[in-house]
Amino acid sequence: MGKRKRKIGGEEISQLSKFAKMQRYLDVNKARRWLSKWAILVNSIWLFLVMLILYLNSNYLCLSDTVLVTLLTTTTYFQRKYLNLNSNQKK
Repeated sequence: MGKRKRKIGGEEISQLSKFAKMQRYLDVNKARRWLSKWAILVNSIWLFLVMLILYLNSNYLCLSDTVLVTLLTTTTYFQRKYLNLNSNQKK
């Protein structure tokens, strides 16, 4: 037949609450580690591409200074705004 349901006491609820908070803390830390690795990867690729454009510009691309400045400032703006990499931002 069915099992008898037992009542949960205040102490058990307190322990379950502490466990839930600890689990959430661990999940947040795991997500932060993943995000930091992802941000480092994206920044490294972006920096490599910028250096590649600057190198290729002298020999093959021959872009004007205005185009280069526009390209670099818009990509930097995008990176700071949408990837939220501004460390001075208050929350």
